[in-house]
Amino acid sequence: MAFETGLSGLQAASENLSVLGKNIANVTTYGYKSASTDFSNVLATHLNAANAGAGSQTGDGVMISNIKQSFTQGSVTSTNSSLDAAISGPGFFITYDDALELTSYTRNGHFFQNSENFLVNSSGQYVMGYTAATDGTVTATGTPAEIDLSTYDINPDTATRVYEEDTITFYPLQADGYVTLGGLTFTNTSGSQISTIDLADIFYNYANDGTTSDYGDFSGTLGNYTFAEPDGDGTLVATGTGDEDSTILVDLWSPIGGLPPDVEVTVEGVTTAYLADFSIGSDGIITGIYTDGSTFDIAQLALATFANNNGLRSQGNVSWYETAASGEPTIGVAGSEGVGTLTGSSLEASNTDQTGDMVKLLAAQQAYQANAQTIKIENQNYQTLIAMGG
Repeated sequence: MAFETGLSGLQAASENLSVLGKNIANVTTYGYKSASTDFSNVLATHLNAANAGAGSQTGDGVMISNIKQSFTQGSVTSTNSSLDAAISGPGFFITYDDALELTSYTRNGHFFQNSENFLVNSSGQYVMGYTAATDGTVTATGTPAEIDLSTYDINPDTATRVYEEDTITFYPLQADGYVTLGGLTFTNTSGSQISTIDLADIFYNYANDGTTSDYGDFSGTLGNYTFAEPDGDGTLVATGTGDEDSTILVDLWSPIGGLPPDVEVTVEGVTTAYLADFSIGSDGIITGIYTDGSTFDIAQLALATFANNNGLRSQGNVSWYETAASGEPTIGVAGSEGVGTLTGSSLEASNTDQTGDMVKLLAAQQAYQANAQTIKIENQNYQTLIAMGG
């Protein structure tokens, strides 16, 4: 039986080498959890069982009874991607394969926005969570769903048009002159020149409280513009709140030659604040960062915990499936009871102890060689017996 014993030792040592090699190979794989092998002896052979004395047992070899993964925390490493997230503490990200219709669980938070604007992992699986309401609140209940990052491509809080301020510079207005500004036309009937300072005050006062002027008369209707109080230098700051192509046309006419016939001022509007970037908070809230610097909560990542992580079945790509041994997942969000927290723009590194595994690798290699040596010696013994019989 020595051949079988040595062979079982070779097989167990080979399996151990494979596990250690996998750990070392994945030392830089984000979210990877290292594995270890458990050995047990094969059912022993009873000797002298028929004798009155106690029987003795000899081992018939060794076998790998279990390959166990360690779900200890890996170190958190910063990245340059705003959609990356690392879990500190219990929990798994929930991903869904639409083609296979399978849900899996991972600690690798390296996520992307795909061509359809959904949040996915490197395998194209959808990352599951909860979409925010139009007021920016997230109700993290019910079944998590795919996260569409374009749901709030325009910030609902800043959808109202806001216009830049523009400054109109007036010219002195002669007795026969007039000015048309923002739909209002002021005609000088005073018989004297109106200074630029007075002209700015006249428009400001009329627009704000309807005060007329002894210098002349107004006609027309002021458009969607507001005027800031002049500071005494003959200029007027106008802010538009109308259509995107709103234009303040300053039509200035005066009998004095050489003055510009009109001054056209376009009030450029910011129609919307478009989604430009993201950030992920410790509670898994995905916040949109918009072109105007404003922010809005878009969604929240869902996390799953299990009663027995070692009961999960590894399916490659640093992800696992639930099994009867793991129990059904408990769905929650980061920071809730029994669930870890998240760090945005970060990833959880492999928890492989490279130095420790290298030492174990040497021991496993020695075990492999020693078991090979038992087979070699047993073979020599057989050759001796055969030679004696010949």
